[in-house]
Amino acid sequence: MIHARLDPVHAATAGVRSRAHTGAGEAGALRATPAWRATPPRADQAEALPTPAPARPAGRARSGLAPWQERRAKELLADIAAALPLAEVARACGLSRSHFSMAFKQSTGASPHAWFTYRRVAAAQALLRDTDRPLAEVALACGFGDQSHLSRVFNRFVGTSPGQWRRQRAVQALKACR
Repeated sequence: MIHARLDPVHAATAGVRSRAHTGAGEAGALRATPAWRATPPRADQAEALPTPAPARPAGRARSGLAPWQERRAKELLADIAAALPLAEVARACGLSRSHFSMAFKQSTGASPHAWFTYRRVAAAQALLRDTDRPLAEVALACGFGDQSHLSRVFNRFVGTSPGQWRRQRAVQALKACR
C-alpha cells in the first residue's frame, strides 16, 4: 500500500478543492478529491512518492528457449504449408503460448510470427528466382492469401515488389552470363 504524507497547506486546500468539483451522479453532488491526487508533490515532498520496484533482481538475465526447444519450434514453424497455430508449437516445447513467444523472441531476435513470415518470404524468393510461375501462384504456394498480400509483405521485408525483385534478378543473371 502506498502512503502519502500531506502537509498542512495541502490538507487545508483539499476541502476547498473537493467542494469545487461536482460528481457525475446527482446534480450538485460533491466529489471528494484527495489532496495527494489533486496536486503535484512539492520538491520537499519527494520522499512521499513511491519508488518503482525493479522488474527482476539485478544480474538475472532473461533466458530464451533451450536448444532443443528452439530446434523443435523452428522445425514446426519451417513447414509453411502446415501453418500450425502458435499454441500447438508452444505445447510441443512444453511452454505456455505467452512464455513461448517471449522466449522465442529472446532466442532468435524475432517474434514467432515475424520469423514464420520471413520464412514465407524466403520461400517466395526461391520460387520467384527458380520458376516462371505467376505471382498469384507463388503467393498461394507460400501461404499468402493472394498476390496483393504477398506484395505487401514482400515489400515490407525486402524493400521492393515481387515482380520488380524477379526482374532485377533476371537482369543480374543475364549480366553474369556475358
